[in-house]
Amino acid sequence: MRDKEIFCRLFSDYGLLIYRWAYNHSHSKYQAEEILQETFLKLWLNRNSLVGLRQPRAYVLRVARNTMIDRIRRQKKEVLEFEEYKRSVRDDLLFDPFQSEIRKSVKSSVQSALEKLPVKQRNIIQLKEEAWEEKRIARELRISISTVKNHLQMAKKNMRRSLVDLRA
Repeated sequence: MRDKEIFCRLFSDYGLLIYRWAYNHSHSKYQAEEILQETFLKLWLNRNSLVGLRQPRAYVLRVARNTMIDRIRRQKKEVLEFEEYKRSVRDDLLFDPFQSEIRKSVKSSVQSALEKLPVKQRNIIQLKEEAWEEKRIARELRISISTVKNHLQMAKKNMRRSLVDLRA
């Protein structure tokens, strides 16, 4: 038999078996198809070793198994490389001296604008920043919810004005 005939025979005899095996292990049609294709590509590229096989089923399954293992190793490596990339980007952003100076400057500007607010507005803004609900703030400060909302609105307006003045 010629190489092509042997290859076609292997595919017709074991293609579905390899696909099902790969699908059962990967739980993905896409992965199963990829493993099937890679397996038979490897078999075709090494078709000289197919002649005279005594146990073709075992050989084809071994190639499929090794293909899956290689694929899993590549995917793990890609995930690790991506995680390392994300970590390096995050580190660059966090530890960039220029960005750090900008953050310090912004933080200082916001703190300065907060200090310029009337006491009641500053207290309400700080409680809101601590994730307090307006209802709770009103109850704790013994004021109405609408007063809390008005103070928040005025505080935000004053903060914006102070921050714009600092930029100018």
